[in-house]
Parts: sequence; C-alpha cells; structure tokens
Amino acid sequence: MDPFFGVDVASREFVCFNEAQEFTTWENNKPPPIRAFLKTLPAGAVLAIESTGGYGKMLADMAVK
Repeated sequence: MDPFFGVDVASREFVCFNEAQEFTTWENNKPPPIRAFLKTLPAGAVLAIESTGGYGKMLADMAVK
C-alpha cells in the first residue's frame, strides 16, 4: 500500500499528518518550504489535500511535477 498523507492547507501554512509513522508537521505555505516538504515524501506517496479558498492549488500543482 502506498504511503498516505493527509494535508490541511490554509493561507499561511499547511499541516500534514501521516498515520503510519504517527507524525504531524507544520510548514509555511510558500514555494521553497513546499518543495523541501515534497522531497521528504517516499516514492508513491498519496496526498489527500483539504483546502479552503484554493490555498492547496500550489501544493497540488507542485506535487504532480
């Protein structure tokens, strides 16, 4: 099974939770921290993004590249 990450995105930060590893991380919702965060994800990671007001679009766009 691919690793699953739940991400809640707001205007200034996003919060990511991984149940399998039982950790939560808070990150700034700007391109450099998003890139750094995405590099830490294992191959095949699945992101479930909950976003209010479209704030998750940048994360989603960067994740598929």
